[in-house]
Amino acid sequence: QTHNFAAVHKIVNGKPDSNISCELVHPMLVWDLSFSNDCSSSHISIATACEDKKVRIWKIAGLNDSKIPRHETTPLIEITSHTDSVLSINFSPCNSQLLASGGTSNKVFVHKFHGVDEWQDI
Repeated sequence: QTHNFAAVHKIVNGKPDSNISCELVHPMLVWDLSFSNDCSSSHISIATACEDKKVRIWKIAGLNDSKIPRHETTPLIEITSHTDSVLSINFSPCNSQLLASGGTSNKVFVHKFHGVDEWQDI
């Protein structure tokens, strides 16, 4: 089976460091991704927009390079609000607990973080 993935690399001296990278594995094409702007956290939140109608949220230990996984297959959560491919995704620049996603169904959803591993549409 062929896998699609979003690759996350740490940039060192202007170049990707292949020793510090992570592949986020998806069953279908990844059209877009967004990083959370929450710099106070010890992890990085990444949201991905996928051809399979799902938004996936991933948490990666990112401030300590030794904790970055090489190959991540299980997202923290999958959001299934869309009825067709999700093409665009973005965390709010002012509030990392808000996430907007849009797709080929001509709908935009705004998702809000409501506690441990729980996102809801608003």
